[in-house]
Amino acid sequence: MGCGVSRIGVQKAAQTDSSHENPVFGTQPIPEPLCRAAEAGDLGRVEALLAEGANPNVAESDNYTPLLAAAKAGHVDIVRVLLKAGADKEVKRQAGAAPLILAALGGHTEVVRVLLEAGANKETAYQDGATALYVAAEKGHTEVVRVLLEAGANAEVTLRRKPPAAAAAAAAKVDDKAAATGAKNGNTEAPAVTKGTSTELGYTPLLIASLHGSSEVVRVLLEAGVNRHKPLADGATALYLAAEKRHSEVVQLLCEAGVDKEATLQSGATALYIASQNGDVATVKALLKAGADPNACRKDRSCPLYVASERGHLDVVRALLQAGANKDHTFQSGATPIFIATQNGHAGVVKALIEAGAYKDNMPSQSTPLRTAYKTKNMEIFHMLLEAGANKELTYEDGATLLAIAVQDGNLEVVRALLRAGANRDVTVTKGLFTALHYYVDKNNLEMVRALLAAGANVELPDENLDRPLHIAARKGSSEAVRALLDAGARPDVKNKGGATPMSLAGDRSFAGMLRAMQPAGVGGDAASREVATQLHRFAAHNVAEALPSLLASGVDIDSTAADGATALHVAAEKGNSKMVRALLEAGANKEAACKNGATPLCLAAAGGHVDAVRVLLQAGANKEVEMEDARTPLNLAAEKGHVDVVRVLLEAGVDKDSTPQQGGSSPLLHAARKGKVDVVRVLLGLHADPSRLNAYGTNPLRAAADEGRLDVVRVMLATPALKADELLGGRTALHRACARGYVRVAQVLLDAGADVDAQTEDGDTPLHLAAEEGRAEVVRLLLRCGADERIANAAGKLPFEVAKATTSVADLLSP
Repeated sequence: MGCGVSRIGVQKAAQTDSSHENPVFGTQPIPEPLCRAAEAGDLGRVEALLAEGANPNVAESDNYTPLLAAAKAGHVDIVRVLLKAGADKEVKRQAGAAPLILAALGGHTEVVRVLLEAGANKETAYQDGATALYVAAEKGHTEVVRVLLEAGANAEVTLRRKPPAAAAAAAAKVDDKAAATGAKNGNTEAPAVTKGTSTELGYTPLLIASLHGSSEVVRVLLEAGVNRHKPLADGATALYLAAEKRHSEVVQLLCEAGVDKEATLQSGATALYIASQNGDVATVKALLKAGADPNACRKDRSCPLYVASERGHLDVVRALLQAGANKDHTFQSGATPIFIATQNGHAGVVKALIEAGAYKDNMPSQSTPLRTAYKTKNMEIFHMLLEAGANKELTYEDGATLLAIAVQDGNLEVVRALLRAGANRDVTVTKGLFTALHYYVDKNNLEMVRALLAAGANVELPDENLDRPLHIAARKGSSEAVRALLDAGARPDVKNKGGATPMSLAGDRSFAGMLRAMQPAGVGGDAASREVATQLHRFAAHNVAEALPSLLASGVDIDSTAADGATALHVAAEKGNSKMVRALLEAGANKEAACKNGATPLCLAAAGGHVDAVRVLLQAGANKEVEMEDARTPLNLAAEKGHVDVVRVLLEAGVDKDSTPQQGGSSPLLHAARKGKVDVVRVLLGLHADPSRLNAYGTNPLRAAADEGRLDVVRVMLATPALKADELLGGRTALHRACARGYVRVAQVLLDAGADVDAQTEDGDTPLHLAAEEGRAEVVRLLLRCGADERIANAAGKLPFEVAKATTSVADLLSP
């Protein structure tokens, strides 16, 4: 009875579907009894089967024999029985696994001895070159390694296996590492595949044992005199592999054996470098103790101290510094260990480097460690560097210092820290020569203004416009900043480029307080009085009525005028500041004062639509019929601006709704109509304002509205019963105006209302003449559709066709 599968067995397997998926070999038939008995360690069953004539070399799928099964399982007695029965000791499976290799792989020392004594080939190997010694070393089976070495096994055997595609892809993602990748095709008996940079990986027993940290195996191999310097294809030695995997005991053994501690990968990395990168302080210390160079660099000039600082491995950094590592070594980017530690936020490392005397002002890419700590918002490191004396005055982008940058960023904590550390508080922080003091005065940050002044900031430094901080404080109206600057010695009478002093620039509610602040600071009454008149106008503009008594008490003329002749009352009225208007009137301001254009305060209030200010002025008896130089009255101004409420207030005060200025101006209705203020038009017409009243130029409200294309106003006017019929039928009518200006919709509305399509002016021009002359093609079409007579000649004997420009499309519409 052999280990082969009988026909009956095959038929039964087919009938019962008893085949199974083996994780090692795939789909197989049911195994034979001798193989299973050998694998299970059933010596009695094995002997019985052999006695019955079972073939000791019969194989299952993948050439799996009883001897392979027993060797793999470590059943030494069964191995002896099978060998005695003639089992082939060199039989191999498809991947090349022989009994000796499987025994070594499982760490079965006695089985290995029995096989060797039986003459098994100690150099038998997998297809990739892995021998029994190799796999024993890989698995850390020290005694098996020792037995094989005593038997003369080759200790320099080299793995040749090419990694599978998946393993190679994974290995490609690992930098400077030699990592195990698993067994081939799911065969758990196959040795692990490790990363290499060539088609032949180059792993020896010593290299693989070092990679896996099998210190006793390494010791045995070293005692056997193996080549301890042989590297992988990428340059990784046993020492590098052990260091990379944090096997400090193996590292120590190798160092004691005299391996080259400065051997490098292709990248230039040494064992000390990879241990420093990993933060393995025990390995680092072992290497340093053995004399490894702490300053050995990779090709990119990254050294052990740099990479340890980068990763934040404080204990490693300390060990390297103690061993004499160059604390200021520069990476290819120009960065030093303290820079990269700062960038990555490793405060402990930064402190250690500072204590070691590292240079703190290294500046790669326009950034020092101090600037980097600021950018990364690591205030612990920032203060640490600042206290250690890092240079605060170095300049960065656009010549800015760190103080300037912090001021612009609004980082008050850093600004305070830099000031305490003695940074130059007068450095320019923005374009325009703004100092920090200018900046914080402009931002009205009194806390920082006081801090800068306490630090000795220069109060008289000018910006590009020769503005001192006091000019800005005055312009901003910050009386507290003004007082602080004056107390610090700022001059209130200094002029900027435009000739303005701080007092002349002030214009808000704080001026009275500023005035009080300036006087005890040494600003005499004369100096103040030169500015107060201007400030009166500013206060009027800002409605600061409560400051008026203080200003008047200083002797200012309440009716003092600006360059355009405007008084403070003009300004208050124009701004609609009724509270200030009332205060000025009560203080005796001239309510009839006129600007250079003849406008009184009432004119300006009406034009601005300021109802309350208008009422106050009317109650004070202001002339409601006053005329400006251009003949406009308060009612005219309010009407043309569309201020309905002001119009009503003026009318209620008795202003004539049809008043026409003595200088030949227009009526309120005409002003409103021309500007298209339809609500005002409705109000005036509702009060029976005359819709036909002409101005000095012969224009009435309807014509003015048509002339400006005010369609809504035209419709309202046409609906007014008081409109005279001849307004549509004779002379230069509204239709003439609309047609000449090209307002098609207005012309249509007028025509619909009965306007004479052929009405003639004094010059005999019809609407068609005017539209043709001006090139208004759409209007011409409209007139023709409405029956306009294109044969009517004007006083000059010209037909519409003849007045049209020959090159225009209008000429094509008309008959010659």
